[in-house]
Amino acid sequence: MQTRTTIHDEAGIATLETALTLPLLLAAIWAAISYGLVFTVDHTLAAAASDGARAAVGAVTEAEAVAAAQAAATERLDRALGSFAPDAVVATPTVADCAPTGARCVTVEVTYPWGTAPIVPDLLSVVTPDELSATATVQLSH
Repeated sequence: MQTRTTIHDEAGIATLETALTLPLLLAAIWAAISYGLVFTVDHTLAAAASDGARAAVGAVTEAEAVAAAQAAATERLDRALGSFAPDAVVATPTVADCAPTGARCVTVEVTYPWGTAPIVPDLLSVVTPDELSATATVQLSH
């Protein structure tokens, strides 16, 4: 038969266990959310660079290709990142010879300064990259 003291002691132990494990659980959840958002932004940058590169394919001149690539990448970032989009940088796309064929290719590079503009605050010193970037290249001509 249990006495009143034993039941009270078990409730105290349960409270102590909760107090010790809850911060660890919350820290693990925060780290998972932080890393998940890093991967999401990285995927968004890759998609924006790819969209920009693909938009350049139909252009008649290289100047039109650069403008189309810049606009498409910026539009994708605006839709995906919302209020954080101004922090992302779409470098001016470059047109150059592709090796080894000598055809013309456009390259689009997109970066996001995660170290200075994180989407979630770094509350627990979770190790995240300082900068995320993605690059895409497509061939413009044969």
